[in-house]
Amino acid sequence: MAGKAAGVKEPWEDMREAFETAGEEMRKAFQKAGEEMRKAFAEARTQVRIHGTARRVSCPSCGANNPHGAKFCQKCGKSLS
Repeated sequence: MAGKAAGVKEPWEDMREAFETAGEEMRKAFQKAGEEMRKAFAEARTQVRIHGTARRVSCPSCGANNPHGAKFCQKCGKSLS
């Protein structure tokens, strides 16, 4: 009360304001990080769809689609070379 009577802020008031400011800045930073993570995962899903389906190898024996670079068919086991 001595600080208020003299018109001077108490030290705890400065600390409270600093913690409030820090808390708000952290909230904004976590919100931005969450938005950036959502964007990155959406882009990664798109890239997996593009590259995961575009680079398939068809089996000459059974016609099954296999991942690019596969040596043997995942369905019938025959050689893909």
